Formats: sequence, structure tokens, C-alpha cells
Amino acid sequence: MRLKTTRTTLISYGDDALRAAAIFENELFYRAGIRVKNGRENAGTVLSLISDAGFCDSDVFEISGDEKKLTFRADDIRGLIFAMGLFLRKAKFTEDEIILVSDIRGLHRPAKPVRGHQLGFRPISNTYDKWGPGEFERYMLELMFFGMNTVEFIPLTEQNSLMKLSGPAMTAVLSEKAKALGLNVSLWIPNGDGSEEDELREREALFKSVPFIDAVFVPGSDPGDLPAKEMLERCKRIKKILNVYHPKAELWPSAQAPHNAPEWGEEFIEGIKSSGGEFAGVITGPNRAFNIDVLREKLPEDTPIRFYPDVTHNLRCEHPVHFDKDDWHYAFSTCLSRESINPRPTEYKRLFETVRPYTVGSVTYSDGVNDDVNKAVWCALEWDPEQKAEDAVEDYVRAYLYGYDPEKSAAAILLLEKNWEGTPLEKRIDFTHYLINSLKKGDDCWRFEQLWFRALCDKYVKERFIADTAAVGAAKAQIIRGDINGAASTLSAPLSEHVTALRDEIEQSAGRLFQRIGMQLGTKDYFSSGWERGATLATIDLPITDKDWLMSLIDRPELLRKAVKRNEVGDGEYYFSLALHGLGALWVYQEPDFYMDFQGDRPNVNNGAFPVCLQKLFDHFCLRAELELSEENVDRYLTVTYKKPSRFFLERHRASVNGTLLGRPKLNELFTKEMCPEGFFAYTYFIPADAISGGRIKLEITERTAGFETAEFRITFKEDFYYGSH
Repeated sequence: MRLKTTRTTLISYGDDALRAAAIFENELFYRAGIRVKNGRENAGTVLSLISDAGFCDSDVFEISGDEKKLTFRADDIRGLIFAMGLFLRKAKFTEDEIILVSDIRGLHRPAKPVRGHQLGFRPISNTYDKWGPGEFERYMLELMFFGMNTVEFIPLTEQNSLMKLSGPAMTAVLSEKAKALGLNVSLWIPNGDGSEEDELREREALFKSVPFIDAVFVPGSDPGDLPAKEMLERCKRIKKILNVYHPKAELWPSAQAPHNAPEWGEEFIEGIKSSGGEFAGVITGPNRAFNIDVLREKLPEDTPIRFYPDVTHNLRCEHPVHFDKDDWHYAFSTCLSRESINPRPTEYKRLFETVRPYTVGSVTYSDGVNDDVNKAVWCALEWDPEQKAEDAVEDYVRAYLYGYDPEKSAAAILLLEKNWEGTPLEKRIDFTHYLINSLKKGDDCWRFEQLWFRALCDKYVKERFIADTAAVGAAKAQIIRGDINGAASTLSAPLSEHVTALRDEIEQSAGRLFQRIGMQLGTKDYFSSGWERGATLATIDLPITDKDWLMSLIDRPELLRKAVKRNEVGDGEYYFSLALHGLGALWVYQEPDFYMDFQGDRPNVNNGAFPVCLQKLFDHFCLRAELELSEENVDRYLTVTYKKPSRFFLERHRASVNGTLLGRPKLNELFTKEMCPEGFFAYTYFIPADAISGGRIKLEITERTAGFETAEFRITFKEDFYYGSH
């Protein structure tokens, strides 16, 4: 469909339609310079907005008409914003036309009733500290273009020097602005460490001061560690106070269990069953008490589940990058860290499909705008689960990156997601950088600047990885030859001008994002609360090879010569590092809900005294491997590197090979002293020859109470495998 823009008229019928028309008029001018007239129909294109449509559902809207007149009908402003959002997502603007890439006419109704995002105005956010009510209002409106009907605020928070208002004061203002847009307002209010009396008094003051509240979300943990029964009883008392000031407001407790509380989940279920319908439903998210399918089975049939997906984090979270494999390369994990700019549209489509049958919708966990693409895609899927993630990305470009080539820009976003597949050596990283560079216009579009920042970071990681890997290889050869001074020169050589120029561009892009939207990509100049909170500049230069570790040993030549052969094993032996090889190298699925405690992006840990092979820790109750070694019928030795293994673990854990229980391990004192950083210990187990059949090894290490953390293991013919002990 093509609509002429030379004479465009906006007509509104109803108060909400009048307010929606003002928004629509602004959007058309902002995107394409289209100046509309308000009033009667004329010979040009007519856009007619009608509220009070009688659908009895604020989420529903209808679009009808033809190229001369399009009519948007909805019950109120929310539905009309959804209608214009669909229009803008499908619109391509030319000099004198609006081209709709698909037929948007018809009655539109969302698949899920709850579709929202958490916008946490708190010091640990990576973006919102500098925002005032106007910036939040604009962002809420833009998120509504993809069907958001719920916004969740975090009111009880500290105030830093960048924040214009306190948490409660900002929440009060934003609740009014959200309600003016037709949004439902939810508040995230965890239980704290104070007395119940003080906390209830604090919540009452909040509920009294915030004009509009539709729901309150009380997490079971993260934070919070109350027993389930006590937590739910407190929720009832909170709801009683809430309904004094907001009679129709709902309370949603979450089935997020505190750590080391194995009975918490069942107690929570019993509490919900006996609550007498006190709660509107149950939320599930990080630190879940049950997988969502099990939760659905255990809850009463009429108790809805709201999902709380974490779309903002990349690692040390519920759904890390490549959550089904957890194989994000350690170089990217180190440099981009937990909260970098992270478009993951196709991956979140896969996640959405796994939870889709069990929920009434979602309100995402987000801590800034690093996940802006993910927010749009997730909401789009909640509205229409059948659409492809790629189509949602194209809509994102047309809705937000107007003026940019829609096909190429959408391809660029999808390529940024694919950049994190495989190693930093992939050629696509260069092409992604080239493509986004070719699309640059020099305007102030912060969303495009985000794409450029990520493309620069990926390219910089690649160039550093290539240079540092080459330096390590050359230095190892020099060390083996005895040329320690030559190795020192090789390891300390500066990066090329080409690579340092990339680093400078990253810094400049970060500055622009801070100026435009207050995005805090660094701890020093941009006031991020910490390296883990989106401060990419604090992690982008951390070690991603053993260059710095070898350099730290340069004054200890004997130890240095051992370090270059640290991970070598002989024929018929086996070495595995979680960081270097990934779980796939173990050739067996691990038990679900394991945790990857990545160390490489921690500046206080990855500081040069840490070999890359130990950067990723498997944290769980059980580790399994199925390996094919040589068929020699001889004794072998298993040496595992653990992080801070407790006495309890050493006494209670079980290690077996092909079902044969191995004896208690011995500490490899020399290897631990010379090749393991502080807190890591290598233990060696004896594997008798009769436990191995035809070279096949089914290894299992378990400890079911507290679990354990491990980074590497090796299977060797000799107990004193470490050449340094010969």
C-alpha cells in the first residue's frame, strides 16, 4: 500500500483519539518531515483515529481503509498507540510517499495479555541515572510501538549524583506519565534486611505517594532469603496495605528460591494453594524454584504464570549467551562482559518458544538500554508468537532507525548476534564492521550508535586476539630456546596503530552514547556503578591470552619454562579446559541448571596472574564426560583443578570412571603451587586399569549437597604428570 504525503490530514474522534493524534503527528514529522493538517477530510491522504470503539479491551485495535484513507479504531489511547506503532513498524518513507511493506488492515489482538519491561531507575542501571521524566516518557512510548502494555519500576532505591529525583519521587511522576499513555504500572519491591514493621511502613508511604499502581511484584529471592511461608504471609500484609490506596492493584509473588533452601519451592507451592486466591498469579525468573513446566504442573490450574526473562545479561545469569550450549568464547566473555550491548533476537525467539505454552506473558528483567533490540523482539513475540525474529528485527529498524537502509540495518543487527558464534577469528566480524560503517550517517541516532559501538568492540577483540595469540606463540618458542629477553620484548610489544585506532574509536563512541542518552559504558568518565554493570570500557582491555600471565613470570625463568608446557599431555592422554574447549568437548549433556562462574571479565582476578585455561568455572552438583582414549590396558590418573574445594566436599564427593568408584584424591602440591593461582587446587585420583574398557571412559564427579566448581582436568599415565615434578 502506498500513501501520498503531499497533503496528509489527521482526524480524531474522541478525547483519547485527540491525544493519540498529537503523538502520531509528531512521529510523522520526526521521521519524514511530514506536516499534517488537522481537521476535515480533503483530496489528500486521510488518517483517522477513533477512540471508544467498543472492543472492551484496551489492547485491541482495528485498521481499515485504503490508500486514500486509513482508519485506526481502539477503545482508548493504548490501542491507538499500538495501531500507530504497527503502522510505523511497517512504513518506509520516501520523498512523497509512505510505503507499507505489508497489509496492516484488520482486527489486531495480542496472544498474551501481559507484555512489559522493567525500567529500573536505580544506581546500578547502565543508562537511566541521567534520565528525567521526559526521557522515560519517550522510551515508554517507543516500547509501546511493539505492544508493551505494562511498565515496571523499581521505586525503593538509593539516589546517586546523576539522578535528578529519588526513586519514590521518580516513580510517582512516571506512574502518571505511564497511565497517560494507557500503560499498566507494576512495581518491583523485594523484601529487605530491615524489620518487617519498618518495611511495611516504608511500603505504605510509597503506595500512598504513587498515584497509579496496578501490580506489585515481590521476588522470593535475588534479593531476599525469607522462608517461603514467611515470604507469602508478608506478601499478604503488603497487599492489604496496597489495596487501601489502590483497591484494584494485584500482588504477584515470585517462585525465585533463595540459595541453599531445597524445600523452599514445595513450601511456596503449598502457600499458594492455601492462599485463597489472595494473589493474582505467580512469577518465575532467575533462581527459579522449578523449571517452568514443572511449576505449571504444581500450581493450581487457575493460577497464571508471568515470566521474568533476563534479556539484559550475557553471562552469570539465567540465560547466558548460547544458553543451550553455554559456549560463548572466553575472549568475548572477557572483553564484553555481563551487560554489554547485546542484540540476541534469534536466541530469544528459541527461549520464547520453550516458555510460551505456560505463561500469560512476561515483564522482562532489564537494567538499561543495552538490550533495546531484545525488548522489542520479546514484546513482538508476545503479541504474535508465530512471527520470525528476523521480521521483528526489520520492524525494529523501520520503527527506530528511520532514514537508515532497512534491509542492510536489519542484516547488521542479525550479524552482531552471529559475531558471538565461534571464535574471534571469524571473517564475519570484519564484514559486520564494514557493513555498519558503510551505513553511518553522522546523525544523533543513539540506537545506531549502539550498533557501531558493538561492531567496534567485536573488531577490536578480534584484532587483539590475533595479535596477542601470535605474540604468545612466538614468545613460547623463544622461551623454549632459552631466549628470555627476546620473549620479554615480544610479550611487551605494543599493539599496532591500526588496533589502537580502533580502541580510540570505541572511546569516542562511548562518549557519544553518554552524551545522547546517558549510557554509562565506563566507571571513570561515565559513572557506571561497576565493571559488571555495562562498563565495557573497564573490561575491553583485559587479558584474552596467556600473554600477561607469561609476562608476570618473566623474572622466574625456570617457572616460565614450565608454564609454556602447562597444558601439554602425551599420546593417549587427555586434557580438558572449560574455557579453551567448552562443554561440547565432553561429549555428553550435563545435568540441567549448571552455572558458569566466568572469571575472565573480573578486573581484580584477570589481572595477569591468571592463565586463560582457568577463566571459566563449571559450578554444579555433577560433572560428566564420555571420552575415547587409547586402548592400552594400564592404570591412569585423573587430575582435576577445583576452586576452593571445602573439606566437606573432599570427604563427601564421589568420582567414578565407568561406574568404578575412585578413591579419595591427593593434593598435587607442586602443580598447585606453581601453576594454579590463589584459591585453585589440583587433586589427583587413581584410575585402575580394570575400570577402563577399550579406552572408553565415562567420568562422573558428584557432590549433591553444596556442589563444587572446577575449571579443568587431565587424564595421564603417570601420577607425576607435571614435568616440573620429574
